[in-house]
Amino acid sequence: MALSKRNAYLPKNPQRSEEHLVQVLCSVIQDGAPDLLQQIAMGVCQILQKKKKKKKKKKKKKKKKKKKKKKKKKKKKKKADEYMKASTCPDKLRALSDSRAVIGCRPRGTDRVPTARCDWPCGRPCRFEGERAPTLTLTTMSE
Repeated sequence: MALSKRNAYLPKNPQRSEEHLVQVLCSVIQDGAPDLLQQIAMGVCQILQKKKKKKKKKKKKKKKKKKKKKKKKKKKKKKADEYMKASTCPDKLRALSDSRAVIGCRPRGTDRVPTARCDWPCGRPCRFEGERAPTLTLTTMSE
Protein backbone atom coordinates (compact mmCIF):
# COMPACT_ATOMS: atom_id res chain seq x y z
CA MET A 1 0.00 0.00 0.00
CA ALA A 2 1.78 3.12 -1.25
CA LEU A 3 1.15 6.26 0.77
CA SER A 4 1.03 9.61 -1.00
CA LYS A 5 3.58 12.22 -0.01
CA ARG A 6 0.91 14.46 1.49
CA ASN A 7 -0.55 11.75 3.77
CA ALA A 8 -4.12 12.74 2.99
CA TYR A 9 -5.56 10.53 5.74
CA LEU A 10 -3.76 12.55 8.46
CA PRO A 11 -5.47 15.56 10.04
CA LYS A 12 -4.49 18.92 8.55
CA ASN A 13 -3.14 20.29 11.84
CA PRO A 14 0.61 19.42 11.73
CA GLN A 15 0.94 19.36 15.54
CA ARG A 16 -1.59 16.54 15.82
CA SER A 17 -0.41 14.50 12.84
CA GLU A 18 2.30 12.57 14.72
CA GLU A 19 0.04 11.94 17.71
CA HIS A 20 -2.68 10.65 15.38
CA LEU A 21 -0.23 8.35 13.65
CA VAL A 22 0.94 6.93 17.00
CA GLN A 23 -2.66 6.26 17.99
CA VAL A 24 -3.35 4.46 14.70
CA LEU A 25 -0.20 2.34 15.10
CA CYS A 26 -1.06 1.47 18.73
CA SER A 27 -4.52 0.35 17.64
CA VAL A 28 -2.89 -1.83 14.95
CA ILE A 29 -0.66 -3.46 17.58
CA GLN A 30 -3.59 -4.07 19.97
CA ASP A 31 -5.92 -5.48 17.28
CA GLY A 32 -3.66 -8.48 16.85
CA ALA A 33 -2.25 -7.80 13.41
CA PRO A 34 0.36 -10.19 11.89
CA ASP A 35 3.80 -10.26 13.63
CA LEU A 36 5.65 -8.42 10.89
CA LEU A 37 3.12 -5.57 10.84
CA GLN A 38 3.24 -5.32 14.65
CA GLN A 39 7.04 -5.06 14.63
CA ILE A 40 6.93 -2.33 11.97
CA ALA A 41 4.27 -0.43 13.93
CA MET A 42 6.29 -0.63 17.16
CA GLY A 43 9.45 0.56 15.40
CA VAL A 44 7.63 3.55 13.90
CA CYS A 45 6.10 4.35 17.31
CA GLN A 46 9.53 4.38 18.95
CA ILE A 47 10.98 6.62 16.22
CA LEU A 48 8.09 9.10 16.57
CA GLN A 49 8.42 9.21 20.35
CA LYS A 50 12.17 9.86 20.09
CA LYS A 51 11.48 12.70 17.64
CA LYS A 52 9.18 14.35 20.16
CA LYS A 53 11.87 14.29 22.83
CA LYS A 54 14.63 15.65 20.60
CA LYS A 55 13.22 18.98 19.46
CA LYS A 56 15.91 21.56 18.89
CA LYS A 57 15.64 24.82 20.75
CA LYS A 58 15.87 27.95 18.67
CA LYS A 59 18.95 30.03 19.31
CA LYS A 60 18.32 33.61 20.34
CA LYS A 61 20.01 36.18 18.17
CA LYS A 62 22.23 38.64 19.99
CA LYS A 63 21.34 42.27 19.45
CA LYS A 64 24.14 44.42 18.13
CA LYS A 65 24.91 47.50 20.16
CA LYS A 66 24.60 50.75 18.26
CA LYS A 67 27.65 52.96 18.27
CA LYS A 68 27.07 56.35 19.81
CA LYS A 69 28.03 59.31 17.67
CA LYS A 70 30.39 61.79 19.27
CA LYS A 71 29.01 65.29 19.54
CA LYS A 72 31.14 68.04 18.07
CA LYS A 73 32.00 70.82 20.46
CA LYS A 74 30.96 74.25 19.26
CA LYS A 75 33.59 76.95 19.36
CA LYS A 76 32.58 80.00 21.35
CA LYS A 77 32.69 83.24 19.42
CA LYS A 78 34.79 85.94 21.05
CA LYS A 79 33.09 89.22 21.75
CA ALA A 80 34.68 92.56 20.90
CA ASP A 81 35.64 93.10 24.56
CA GLU A 82 37.56 89.83 24.61
CA TYR A 83 39.38 90.87 21.43
CA MET A 84 40.33 94.14 23.09
CA LYS A 85 41.73 92.35 26.11
CA ALA A 86 43.55 89.83 23.93
CA SER A 87 46.08 92.19 22.42
CA THR A 88 46.77 95.69 21.22
CA CYS A 89 48.84 94.31 18.37
CA PRO A 90 47.12 94.94 15.04
CA ASP A 91 48.79 91.87 13.51
CA LYS A 92 47.01 89.57 15.96
CA LEU A 93 43.75 91.34 15.25
CA ARG A 94 44.39 90.90 11.53
CA ALA A 95 44.82 87.16 12.07
CA LEU A 96 41.45 87.03 13.86
CA SER A 97 39.65 89.00 11.16
CA ASP A 98 38.11 87.84 7.89
CA SER A 99 40.18 87.17 4.80
CA ARG A 100 38.03 89.86 3.15
CA ALA A 101 38.75 92.41 5.89
CA VAL A 102 39.03 96.01 4.80
CA ILE A 103 41.11 98.67 6.54
CA GLY A 104 38.72 100.31 8.96
CA CYS A 105 35.93 99.20 11.26
CA ARG A 106 32.99 97.09 10.23
CA PRO A 107 29.50 97.69 11.56
CA ARG A 108 28.50 95.17 14.20
CA GLY A 109 24.85 94.29 13.58
CA THR A 110 22.69 97.40 13.56
CA ASP A 111 24.96 99.32 15.94
CA ARG A 112 27.88 100.79 14.08
CA VAL A 113 30.37 99.86 16.75
CA PRO A 114 34.05 99.30 16.00
CA THR A 115 34.81 95.61 16.44
CA ALA A 116 37.96 93.56 16.58
CA ARG A 117 37.81 93.24 12.83
CA CYS A 118 39.86 96.45 12.50
CA ASP A 119 42.58 95.56 10.06
CA TRP A 120 45.37 98.09 10.40
CA PRO A 121 48.60 97.81 8.47
CA CYS A 122 51.47 96.77 10.72
CA GLY A 123 52.79 99.41 13.11
CA ARG A 124 49.60 101.48 13.42
CA PRO A 125 48.07 101.96 16.92
CA CYS A 126 45.03 99.83 17.87
CA ARG A 127 41.74 101.70 17.71
CA PHE A 128 40.44 100.00 20.86
CA GLU A 129 43.13 101.37 23.16
CA GLY A 130 41.85 104.93 22.75
CA GLU A 131 44.97 106.20 21.02
CA ARG A 132 44.67 108.68 18.19
CA ALA A 133 43.84 107.05 14.91
CA PRO A 134 42.98 108.57 11.54
CA THR A 135 39.25 109.07 11.00
CA LEU A 136 37.93 106.23 8.87
CA THR A 137 34.49 105.79 7.38
CA LEU A 138 32.68 102.69 8.56
CA THR A 139 32.39 100.11 5.80
CA THR A 140 29.18 98.08 5.49
CA MET A 141 29.14 94.29 5.18
CA SER A 142 28.02 94.40 1.54
CA GLU A 143 31.01 96.50 0.60
